[in-house]
Amino acid sequence: MYSRTYDAQRYSPLNQINKQNAGRLTQVWSNPLPPGTIEIIPIVHDGVMYLVAPSQENGAARTAVQALDATNGQIIWEYKRPAGGPSRAKTLGIFEDLILFAAPDGFILGLDARTGQLRWETKTSGSLTAGTIVFGDKVLSGRSCTAGGRVDCYIVAHDARTGKEVWRFYTVAGSDVICAYNTKSYWPMSYHPGKNSLYVPYVDNCLDMTRANGNQPERRTGVRRPGFDPEKFGGIAKINMTTGEI
Repeated sequence: MYSRTYDAQRYSPLNQINKQNAGRLTQVWSNPLPPGTIEIIPIVHDGVMYLVAPSQENGAARTAVQALDATNGQIIWEYKRPAGGPSRAKTLGIFEDLILFAAPDGFILGLDARTGQLRWETKTSGSLTAGTIVFGDKVLSGRSCTAGGRVDCYIVAHDARTGKEVWRFYTVAGSDVICAYNTKSYWPMSYHPGKNSLYVPYVDNCLDMTRANGNQPERRTGVRRPGFDPEKFGGIAKINMTTGEI
């Protein structure tokens, strides 16, 4: 899974590669990708690597999900999205025999992991640049909070088997909030399976309307919106994974 653990530790306990032999690593294969936007972190499951790659359709930029044989880089299947342009999704999700993808045309997709066939698709909203991540039997996605107000400032859970929306949680308060802060769901976000709980950061007030460099403008630029009170910035919400309620 993306980030390896539910609390996004990323550190791998595998020890086949270590300080003594890392210098002997060599390239085994390469698979050139077309030019275009690539922000995905590939995931590997049962010897197959899944990734999102740039594509073209009649001269227009498109996005493809690919499955590669992880031993030699050969393409097993490719699913090309017919609309939406290039993808900026950072993650793919895996649940049972499904590959879960946040497509650039505003749909969450469930693809057959063996064939790439589209099994389900569900329309959603907002800019799906975060991607998908699976917690239990639900696939979660976040979106860039850029439309004004809180219309797209939410995390949504879909049933991973069917694509049906189960719940959504808004990460900023009030429909009158005029906020350009970027709330891309699970950066950071943590899941506790034993407590069936999701821990999510939320925002009470907008941070910095300059949005310099996008995701965390105050940390990146040191600029605060006039009147900004760091004590009212937000906090961590514990969400019930079944209902989406605090």
